[in-house]
Amino acid sequence: MSNIHQMLSMNGGSFKRAEKMARDMISKGQIDVYLDLALLYHAQGKIAECREAQADYAKFFPDCPRLRFGQTWFKLYDGDIEEGLKHIEAGRAVGCLGEQDFSKFEYPRWQGDTDIKGKSVLLYCEGGAGDQIMGFRSARWLADLGARVIVACMKPLIGLFAAQKDFAVMDMDHAFAARCDYWLPMMSSFRLLKRNWDNLWTGEYIKAPELSFWNNPWLRIIGSPGAIPDGRMDVPRLAHIGLRWRGNPEFEHEQLRWFPPELLFNAVKGHGSLWSLQKEDPQTNIPDDVINLEPLLGNWEQTALAINQLGLVITSCTGVAHLAAAMGKPTWVIVPAMPYYPWARPGNTSQWYPTVRLFRQKCYGEWKETFEELRAAVNERFELSARAYQSPADPPLSIAAHLGKL
Repeated sequence: MSNIHQMLSMNGGSFKRAEKMARDMISKGQIDVYLDLALLYHAQGKIAECREAQADYAKFFPDCPRLRFGQTWFKLYDGDIEEGLKHIEAGRAVGCLGEQDFSKFEYPRWQGDTDIKGKSVLLYCEGGAGDQIMGFRSARWLADLGARVIVACMKPLIGLFAAQKDFAVMDMDHAFAARCDYWLPMMSSFRLLKRNWDNLWTGEYIKAPELSFWNNPWLRIIGSPGAIPDGRMDVPRLAHIGLRWRGNPEFEHEQLRWFPPELLFNAVKGHGSLWSLQKEDPQTNIPDDVINLEPLLGNWEQTALAINQLGLVITSCTGVAHLAAAMGKPTWVIVPAMPYYPWARPGNTSQWYPTVRLFRQKCYGEWKETFEELRAAVNERFELSARAYQSPADPPLSIAAHLGKL
């Protein structure tokens, strides 16, 4: 969609020189470069400059889908969720939500104004794994309207979604051949179902697959979320922490959220038992005190089972962040200066998930302050937990209250 990574590469990674290149191209009549310039600004956290570049482009092409999709972030940032949810849909026209041809559907698209009680409705997922996990909540909202819901998602998520048992689930590649009364694309569902900041969250909507106590290997591998792994009361190891530091390498702006994994390892060192939820990152040397679960994380169901045994998940903005949060787990998300749209609204919390805490990068390429904030939060969490255990007389409810603090 954008050329900013190419422009940075051509300028030795210098944003200043890349900005100059963009302005030179614009002066020569290449108006589309305004949007690349806007992204260059946004990646650095220069919000005002990004707005200005978008506004300059809008003078020429106010209805451009690429512009509208780029404006999604600012609509949500400014608190206008209604317009933000409308602008998200422009991403289809520029290939950011998938490449499917909706004309293949032979049954009508639901527009939100027809009674669907007793009707079969196919919810067609869009975007990456994180988007689809986030949008899966719409299946429950459709069911609450009386619909029989079929969820069409990417293959890797079929098992996880099917484990929820309340909905039929199918491969999205076969959705066009299904026979339903209606279908609707996932990124339209929030708007059509009249979501706002107050009703985006209605409780945990993904659970780990059900296993019996005797048939759950994760109880033996990790233990219960609040267990003390070595039984030592002099060390505040009161929770299992899951870690993830890389996302989908095919995500267009993945490099903007990269940080040295050592920053994360150092921030949590000495607190809790540490478990790596990372996959497909052979370049990183995982410390000895972090247990690598990758060989056991063959699918999203196993990842959910592992998360279910954790007390806290700390991750960059990845599908794991959405899964842990959808399960209601305390989830700390490390967010780049140009955050993904669910984290656009300012602050360190999110209406999308009440158990999420955001740790924001202030400026591109500078992570030190972010991880200092994270380290302080980890210290605070475990100091509170340790104090809860210092007195045997403390009731379990008091301990649970401390462990529940984000």
